[in-house]
Amino acid sequence: MGFVSEELNETEKRSIQQNKVNNMAVVYGKEASIYYLFIPFTCQKGKEGFLQILHKYMEVHGTVYYETQRPPEVPAFVKNHGLLPQHELQQLLRKAKARKPRHTSILTAGLFIGFGFPYEGPAPLEAIANGCIFLQPKFQPPHSSLNHEFFRGKPTSREVSSQHPYAEQYIGTPHVMTVDYNNSLEFDSAIREIMRTKTRCSSAASADCSIAVFPQRRTAERERMEPVEPYLPYEYTCEGMLERVHAYIQNQVRFKSTDFCAPEPPFVPANLSRQASGGGGSARGPLFVPLPNSTALGWASNVTAPPTWPPLSSLRLLVSQEGQSCVEACHSDGFVCEPAHFRFINSKEALRGLEVQCEVVDSEVNHILPAFSVVRRECGLQREPLLFSCAGHSPKYRRLCPCRDFRRGQVALCRDCL
Repeated sequence: MGFVSEELNETEKRSIQQNKVNNMAVVYGKEASIYYLFIPFTCQKGKEGFLQILHKYMEVHGTVYYETQRPPEVPAFVKNHGLLPQHELQQLLRKAKARKPRHTSILTAGLFIGFGFPYEGPAPLEAIANGCIFLQPKFQPPHSSLNHEFFRGKPTSREVSSQHPYAEQYIGTPHVMTVDYNNSLEFDSAIREIMRTKTRCSSAASADCSIAVFPQRRTAERERMEPVEPYLPYEYTCEGMLERVHAYIQNQVRFKSTDFCAPEPPFVPANLSRQASGGGGSARGPLFVPLPNSTALGWASNVTAPPTWPPLSSLRLLVSQEGQSCVEACHSDGFVCEPAHFRFINSKEALRGLEVQCEVVDSEVNHILPAFSVVRRECGLQREPLLFSCAGHSPKYRRLCPCRDFRRGQVALCRDCL
C-alpha cells in the first residue's frame, strides 16, 4: 500500500533558504555500530574511507547514545551530542543554518547521505521532498540472502542494488546520486559535484534522514547553476495514496464479488486459445501476439481470459538473458515485473509465442521457472505457483518474464488500471 510523505505548499517551497548554511554535517544514527558495520570509514588497501573524505569538506556531528561512564566508540573527528529528543535534534540541525556566509547571495547545496541501512525507508523521500539531494551507496554485488545478514534466512531471492532502489530507479539525478562508497575517487567526485549544485533544502525532514549535510558554495560558476527543486513523486502524496487505495478496493470488489477472500486460480485453463470472442463462434488463435515497436509480446485482444487485475492489457511478455532476473529484464525495457501475470505465461503457448525451441518441456518446482536453456533446448514450467518469483535468476537459463506497463508517478498501477 505504501505511505505518504509531507508535501510542501508553494509558500513553503519559496521560503526554503540556503543562505544561512555553514559547512556542517549531522550524522543521524543512535548506534555507534553504524560507523563500523555499514560503512568503511577507515583506510582499507590504500582507499580513503568516505567519512574522512566528508570530514575534509565539513564538520561531522553525531547523535550516538552513550552512558556517562562509557563514551561511545566513534571516529575521533565526529562531534557526538548523545541521543537527542526530536526537538533537540531539530535544534542541532537548525544550528547548521545559524551562521550567514559572507556572500549571502550564494546558495549552498543540501545533501542527505545514507549509510546503506535501513533499506527503502521514508527518510530519503522526505529529504528529496524538502529540496535536498540524496546520496546513497551502490551495493556491488547486490545485497541478498546469499551475502548479507539482514536477508539471510528470509524466503526471498531478491537482490537490492542500493539502499533505496526506488529512489535510484524512479527518481534518479539530480535528486538522487548512487555511488560506490568503497571507491574514494568516485565518492569524492560525487561530493564535489553536489557542492557545485544549488539546492533549496529545509530542515523540516532532517530528523528522519541519515545525514544532513550543508556545504557552503563559494564560486560564481556555482551561483549560475540551476537549483534542485523540492520533489515528491505523485504516488507518495496524499492524493496518490488515495488513488492507489481506491484502485485496489474497487478492483478487489469487481473481481471477487462472490467471495472477497477467494484465491485466484493458480493456473490458466489450457483451452483459452479456443475461446476467441471476435466473430461469434469459437476459433483457435494464439494467446500472445507481437506488439508494435517492441520486442515484447502482448495478450491477444480477441482471446477471453478469467477476470484479473491488473488487466491483461498491461501484460508484456519478455525473455531475460542468462543470469538476468525478471526485475532486471523488465526494467531494461521500461517496465516492471508483475507477479500476478505469471500464471498467464506459465504455458507452452508462451514458449511457442516466443519461438523457443524445446526438445523437452518439464513441469518442475523451481523459483526461476518458467524458463529455458538455449544450449540444452530444455524448457521448464512452474509446478508450484507459490514459487513464482521476479527476482530469481540462473546463469544457465533464460526466464519468461511477465512485465507490465505503469503510470508515470504511480508505479504500483498500470496504465489501464484506473
